Amino acid sequence: MSEKNIRKHLKQVMESKNLTQKQVSANINISEAHLSKFMSGKEIVLSMVLDLVLFLDPENEVELMTNYLMEIKRKKNKRIALEYAHTRQIQRLSEYLIQQGLNDSNNEVREWSQIYQWQLQAKRTDYNEREFLNELKNFKAHSLEMEVLLMILEMYGFFYNQKYEISYHYVEEIKLKLDAVTDPFIKKAFSVRLDEALAHIALKYNDDEIEARTAASRILGAKLGPTFDSTAFFILGLSYMTESYEGSYRFFKKCLLINKEIGRYNVVEDLKEQISILQLYWRKPVEFSNSIFIKQLMHGESSTVDYSSDKQKQAFLLLFEGIREADCDKLLLSMHLFVNNKDLFRARLPKIQLLKIDSFKNSNLKEVIM
Repeated sequence: MSEKNIRKHLKQVMESKNLTQKQVSANINISEAHLSKFMSGKEIVLSMVLDLVLFLDPENEVELMTNYLMEIKRKKNKRIALEYAHTRQIQRLSEYLIQQGLNDSNNEVREWSQIYQWQLQAKRTDYNEREFLNELKNFKAHSLEMEVLLMILEMYGFFYNQKYEISYHYVEEIKLKLDAVTDPFIKKAFSVRLDEALAHIALKYNDDEIEARTAASRILGAKLGPTFDSTAFFILGLSYMTESYEGSYRFFKKCLLINKEIGRYNVVEDLKEQISILQLYWRKPVEFSNSIFIKQLMHGESSTVDYSSDKQKQAFLLLFEGIREADCDKLLLSMHLFVNNKDLFRARLPKIQLLKIDSFKNSNLKEVIM
């Protein structure tokens, strides 16, 4: 489907729904003049085209936008297109736009393309924090939007290295700068990137499930694609783990289904373990019991697998051993490992179990720990 065909397709959709250009423009909050300009073959702001597609034919959004974006000419639209392809994780489109941009005669387009090329490479490279941040220094911001993007990437550098306090500071600072970003899609996409990090930080580092759920809900409301939706449903599932089995299970299952649909099978296996842990914690039948780790959690079986480098798995092993044996020491050590892993929310799990043990409830240690 070419750029010309997107217009023909959308006109056919409008006709099938008995919609006039005036009605459509009113619903997507752009002027009838802009809509008429686009339908007659001229290029308008990309955010408007995306709103039009999402209003008329959201089911075919990726196909329509992918083909349309391969033929755009305006400098500003090329920049927005790079962020669209990146956030929607359309690999073929990202690589095409980057290659076109690197060969563009406009210096700004080339710089944006270099940044998005680096983002793709960074995903495939095992950078440590210092290398990641040093690589970023090669880029200089020549506009507010580029400055915000580079700050977001710096924030990710700290976030992925569990420096959550610094990451949180970056998020708050970037939010202030985002207010001045004018393009609706860029603002929404950058905001969702922030919310993705904020949801994790709020839950794991700040132990604040309300803030985490609020950020997750904003991600879902933005409708930027399955990868972001997966993050939101995972955070929602985890946030209800100590509060509601049904709520937690429902969100984890939504996350699982999304990742099956988009072929992220490594994530699927991890989610199966998360669901099994939830079911073990609430004493429900375990749905996915094939992994060695889950079998060990269920039965305390010895394993040849070495978990010494995985604090989270060590913490879960101690948690369920502590629950089975009503062992305060194991539960305390589990809590300690979760805290050291900067996961204050999961540290609640052994804490809740400790409060069920009479010898702990009556001890002086309770006041210190709680």
